[in-house]
Amino acid sequence: MNKENNFLYEDIFSRNIGIFSYEEIKKIKALKVGIVGAGALGGSTATMLARLGVGEIRIIDPEDFEISNINRQFCAYVDTVGKNKAQMVKKELIRINPNIKVVALSEGISNSNVDEFLLNIDVIIDAIEFFEIEKEKIIYTYARNNRIWVFTAQAVNNLFTVTCFDPSGKSFEEIILDDGKINLRSIIDKFFPVLPKEATKKLINEVIDKKELHISSYSVPAPLGASFVVNELIKKIIKEQRPSAIAPDILVVDMENLYIKTISKK
Repeated sequence: MNKENNFLYEDIFSRNIGIFSYEEIKKIKALKVGIVGAGALGGSTATMLARLGVGEIRIIDPEDFEISNINRQFCAYVDTVGKNKAQMVKKELIRINPNIKVVALSEGISNSNVDEFLLNIDVIIDAIEFFEIEKEKIIYTYARNNRIWVFTAQAVNNLFTVTCFDPSGKSFEEIILDDGKINLRSIIDKFFPVLPKEATKKLINEVIDKKELHISSYSVPAPLGASFVVNELIKKIIKEQRPSAIAPDILVVDMENLYIKTISKK
């Protein structure tokens, strides 16, 4: 056994005591979290959960790191460019806590693997790219059928939003569909009720036409958004409190104008 594997869970996470009760620490250690997407949000969320002391993390992503990911994504280094994101995140999580169980899949979430990947999971993090609607529908359908909460965040420039889905509340499809059809403009409005000034009408039209979002981004929003996601997860799953925003409500954090508010949607 390597020397680093001799570190006890109780020693690594001893500073959690006082913030969490012993019973809550037991819940954290037993928690199984599925993270779909290992990019900016997924990677940052995974490392925070590992440092929280979560017992098992499953992470899935088919993409390899690109050079442009280095400015904001966890595990994106010069020497990981060209390597699978989920596998690289797994290595880092084990470096943080050798006691953790990590399952990493180098493939996209699909109807053929969702049942196995999320089997017996306690909570899900949706860290999929914003416009991968069909893939998101797969995980939200699974979560609803299996009564699992889903937490997610989206970032644009100096602003990010956070929400979560109650498996007995309003469904993902109810929010994204207008008259049974996917309406990208409506989805943007629902997940970004406030947009930064850089998100001009022209840019939004280009985004909708291309079905992809390429807007300036930097190192701060992703870990901050991940912090809010993990904090909301702690509220609901560990402390059994009500999250700040349950879909269709959205928690908006504007870093440029320094405000946080929950916007209620119907």
